Amino acid sequence: MRRSTAAVVTMVAAAVVGTPPADAAEPPPAVVGAAEQRWVTLVTGDRVLVDGPAGGEQVVRVIAGEGRADITFARDVKPGAVHVIPSDAAPLVAAGRVDRRLFDVSLLAGAGYDDVNRTNVPLVVTHAPGARTSVATGVHLTSLGATAVEVAKADTARFWDSVTGTGQRALAAGVTKVWLDGPVQPSLDRSVPQIGTPAAWAAGLTGAGVTVAVLDTGVDAAHPDLADAVVGAQDFTGSGPGDRIGHGTHVAGIVTGNGAASGGRHRGVAPDAKLLDAKVISDDGYGQESWVIAGMEWAVAQHADVVNMSLGSGMPSDGADPMSQAVDRLTAETGTLFVVASGNSGPFEQSVESPGAADAALTVGAVDRDDTLAPFSGRGPRTGDDAVKPDITAPGVDIVAPLADGSRLAEQFPAVDGRYVALSGTSMATPHVAGAAALLVGGHPAWDADELKPVLMGSAVPKDGSSVHEQGAGRIDVARAVAQQVHATPASIGHGVIPWPHDDDQPLPTTLTYRNTGAEPVTLDLSVDVRGPDGAPVPGRMFTLDRTSATVPSGGSVDVVLTVDTSVSAPYGAYEGQVVATGGQTSVRTPIAVTREAESYDVKLTMVDRAGNPTPDYYVRFVDLAVQDEVTPYHESGTVVTRLPAGTHFLHAMIRSFDGTWINSLIAEPTVVVDRDTSLVLDAREALPIGVELDEPDAESATGEVSALRTAAWGPTGEIHIGDPDHIHVRPSSTTAPAGQFTSSVQIEAARPDGSGRFTGSPYLYHVKWSQDGRVPGDLVRRVRDSELATEHTRIAASAPDQWAAKDFLVDLKTPATLTERYSPGFAWSPALYLYGAPPPPSPDTFRLPSARISGAPVTFRPGEHRVQRWNVGVFGPAFADDPVLQTRGPHVRRAGDTIDYNLWLFTDQGATHSGIAYQRTGPTRLFRDGQLVGTSGTGGSFTVPPEEATYRLEADHAQTVATVSTNVTAAWTFRSGHVPGAEPAALPLMAVRFAPDLDEHNQARSGRLFTVPVSVQRQAGASSATLRNLTVQVSYDDGGTWRPATVTGWGSRQAVVLHHPHGAGAVSLKARASDSEGNTVEQTIIRAYTLT
Repeated sequence: MRRSTAAVVTMVAAAVVGTPPADAAEPPPAVVGAAEQRWVTLVTGDRVLVDGPAGGEQVVRVIAGEGRADITFARDVKPGAVHVIPSDAAPLVAAGRVDRRLFDVSLLAGAGYDDVNRTNVPLVVTHAPGARTSVATGVHLTSLGATAVEVAKADTARFWDSVTGTGQRALAAGVTKVWLDGPVQPSLDRSVPQIGTPAAWAAGLTGAGVTVAVLDTGVDAAHPDLADAVVGAQDFTGSGPGDRIGHGTHVAGIVTGNGAASGGRHRGVAPDAKLLDAKVISDDGYGQESWVIAGMEWAVAQHADVVNMSLGSGMPSDGADPMSQAVDRLTAETGTLFVVASGNSGPFEQSVESPGAADAALTVGAVDRDDTLAPFSGRGPRTGDDAVKPDITAPGVDIVAPLADGSRLAEQFPAVDGRYVALSGTSMATPHVAGAAALLVGGHPAWDADELKPVLMGSAVPKDGSSVHEQGAGRIDVARAVAQQVHATPASIGHGVIPWPHDDDQPLPTTLTYRNTGAEPVTLDLSVDVRGPDGAPVPGRMFTLDRTSATVPSGGSVDVVLTVDTSVSAPYGAYEGQVVATGGQTSVRTPIAVTREAESYDVKLTMVDRAGNPTPDYYVRFVDLAVQDEVTPYHESGTVVTRLPAGTHFLHAMIRSFDGTWINSLIAEPTVVVDRDTSLVLDAREALPIGVELDEPDAESATGEVSALRTAAWGPTGEIHIGDPDHIHVRPSSTTAPAGQFTSSVQIEAARPDGSGRFTGSPYLYHVKWSQDGRVPGDLVRRVRDSELATEHTRIAASAPDQWAAKDFLVDLKTPATLTERYSPGFAWSPALYLYGAPPPPSPDTFRLPSARISGAPVTFRPGEHRVQRWNVGVFGPAFADDPVLQTRGPHVRRAGDTIDYNLWLFTDQGATHSGIAYQRTGPTRLFRDGQLVGTSGTGGSFTVPPEEATYRLEADHAQTVATVSTNVTAAWTFRSGHVPGAEPAALPLMAVRFAPDLDEHNQARSGRLFTVPVSVQRQAGASSATLRNLTVQVSYDDGGTWRPATVTGWGSRQAVVLHHPHGAGAVSLKARASDSEGNTVEQTIIRAYTLT
């Protein structure tokens, strides 16, 4: 069976790199939790359809871009983000030349970079100094040697060609890396006396003469606490000046609020400091990395002494990302101190975000009033090298500071003392430290980051029970920082990971320099306080000082050498603590950390293409099955040495080879035992074609999917490869895994081609799949007969004239239509129907968005089974489908804590397990609490509500132009709800009235006759077990102009509405109201529920 010559669906791309004006505002991001499936265009021009709420995205379909039919796609299977990486991008991602986040469809969809909310792909392109590149226009970021550009999604395929050149394995001349211009958000999770500030004020230090830049959502300069504080402002977002979020105002008030609106009670740390307001987060609550970098460059150009950045990328960083690089370079060039939030991804280790991961940043975690680390505070060590991060902590829980008038925070949180609000997050901790730095600059105007960071860290107070990787030096102590005269450099000592074995480890000396700025010499007692893994004792000679005391002369310095010896006999793991120097009122602490690597070995990999040559066109991933860790080694020579812990690993790889066309050879080894230095050769010549032979002689493959999934302690891990089976080869594995621990599978869908590259009008569609437990088999082309398969006779009705449907995005049919589908038994299949208002374009390279979609719950067939399935049959209306996949993501309408999330399916056909939505629709969804409007959103959204129990009313009113039936659907649900404890969401008691008349293939019934409409009330799964008390129905034959009661017969699940269709009537509209034994109600109206003939 041959593959059709073109991709199943492809897209046309235009020709130019688009760069919007600097003040162009972007549309708001997609609502988190929205019910719609979202298309995401990748930088390569390919498109990915994702479904599900934020954090639970699933890939539904991948469609190659224009001229990219030979490209296949790898979808990661592992906890967290979902990546879909095209085969030609994979080697560049592995080489670190293209940002992996560009293919993180979870990130792109969740941040509003999907195709509904954004028409371009924002990028930061770095280039060699003085190089002329294909990226000629955009916003130049001089601190990075980069250009920020926004590429129109219609132009992405052409852009990708221009920056990757013709070799497919390297970037164009002068381009060093292509980054996603990623989303940035405030580090808000959901004081002042605690850090000793009054002592600094008493010493006359108030921040006078010091300028602090706040890079945030803007500042409400009209707030009384900030009167005359702002001396310069610049908007980098295009959304205009001011603070409509409220976060920046709160942060600015912690730095320098004068407390005017509270009689001085809620005073900031440095009340006389001046502010530079750099608005880098727009009014929708998101920014872009390039905006932040531009704001940083502006701040240093305006001579800011300190820059506060209570924001982050939301993702751990190793410090090599664009924002972190900009912090390091600008600090080195100007001496400006950047004080940055560690992020709110705690309590997980290695969760410090960008730009807090920068070496030069003073990175701040959050503590509560008792100096206990906040659960949300980002922890170290820094990912990649185990460097010490965060550097310091400060109060960040329930911090009261100015509330911006008319802001989003003013709508969501109760005011404190009229003009203030209490918030938590590392966002709140960070300005405490920035304000403290301003106090120090006020007393030492010549000091810059090289002095400020060590002084603030060295004078901090550590909390017993918290590690260096959690708190850095400890909670900031402003009183000590301004009073004591001795400080040490470097501010912290981190040796990273020392490779195993350790018997030949060399001593690691570090010189600590103690400087005395006071008028009298200071004698210090010196000691080391270090703990081993899990609090294990530390051998005495592992951390030693060359002296136990030192006298630091006035105006002078003393060097002390700390030597770390990891050759000692001690447990593997992280050792962390402090060098402690005390004398009188002086206490200087320097955090130290080192990790003794566990038993590990070098693994040498050689990647060989189908011509027998080492190749740079590959990627490979090792997964350590003992811990949730992985490595992706790469070297352009095709030979690379990687370091792996002793134990069992899972390997999967892809090697690309070109011989007139691209062949992507997939390799998976379920069990790679690492117990010595070893060499592996991964040879594409050993990979075999995949395919299927079917009874239909003219069948051709439409798409294929190959998976290799290994079971680990944290769940499945591996890869699913998607694309044209003719471009996928698979190497049989040489190792095996225990039963149930590894599964490989091949899935191919096939139909009759129409000669254009599509499968329009095919009378059949095959869904064939086989799997193998424990290994990758060698029989990868199989003969499958119809008698081995299940058969589903698919009937698709028409809901509009000239309507077309695409079954599973594969076979286009003009409705009404029939289709014979054959399925491999024993596997769960998730069907879907996509509706269009026009026939398929003549060119298969033309991409088109559907106007509506109906999804079905997964179904597993028995061998030889026959079924009939009807699609697109009204009445279309609200539904809470019996779909286990949807339910695993949480109830459709649910509450966790004080957040109500909802996903409404308002245009679902009769299918009991179906869920439907119209993409071309208008109308809002509103939530009311005790009659007061809480907020407005689309068919999916999230609302924060007070904890007290109240009566809620959720209203949806949506009109659609996709079909000529159910043209307007309204629904209103009334229910009681209060705080839901714990993290598990609770289903709210919503109902839907479902009508299931016997309509013809055009969704019509006969006029002039009695007509019985079966009706049922569907309850949301997982909600209370209340019983139906009352159901009433009204009918209209003039599109809702007038209504009359309708007779409802029966009870429970066997009810029906008895109607008499008048002669000459054109359509039937239905209105229903239901209530249950707990007082919950639903009212819904469906205009033109079905038509009459």
